Amino acid sequence: MLDPHSTTVSGRLRRIALGGQLVAWGGLLLVVLFVGAALVWSEVRDPWLRQMGLHLDGNAQLGALVAAIPAATFGYCLWQAGRLFATLRGADPFAPRAVAALVGLGWGAFATGIAATLAHTALAYLESLGSADGTRTLAIALGSTELATLLVGILALAFALVIAEARRLEDDARGIV
Repeated sequence: MLDPHSTTVSGRLRRIALGGQLVAWGGLLLVVLFVGAALVWSEVRDPWLRQMGLHLDGNAQLGALVAAIPAATFGYCLWQAGRLFATLRGADPFAPRAVAALVGLGWGAFATGIAATLAHTALAYLESLGSADGTRTLAIALGSTELATLLVGILALAFALVIAEARRLEDDARGIV
C-alpha cells in the first residue's frame, strides 16, 4: 500500500512515480483525443495549424496528417513513460521492465526529435504549394526543442545502460557471496 506520509526514498519514489504515471497516461489520452479530433474536424485542425503559423488552404488535411507524425511518436514516449513509472512504483526500480521502458522512451524521444524536424520541413514545403508566384520553399530547421528531445532520448538510453550495468554488477556480487 502506498503510504503518502512515507519519508523513505522508496516511499518518495513511489509517490513521484504515481504522479508521473498519471501525467503520462493522462497526456497520452489527451494527445490521442486531440490529434484524432484534428484529423477529423476542421474546427480543431484549422486553429491547430494556424497556431503553428501555417496557412495550408488546400492542403490542411495533409498538413494535419504530417503534423500528427511527431505527435504520434510523442504519444509513444508517453506510453513508455507510463510503463516506466508503473515499474518504479513496484518493489524493484532496477527491474528489466524499467530498462526496457527506458530504452523505449529513449528511442521514442530520439524519433520524436527527428520526426519533428522532418515534419517542419514537410509543412514548410506544403505551405509553399499555395504561393501565388509558384515558388517552393524547402526549409530545414533544427531548433532547441528538437535538440532537447534528441538529448532526452540519448540520456534515457544512457540511463538504461547504467541500470542494466548496475543490475549485472549486483548479480555478480550475489554470485561471489
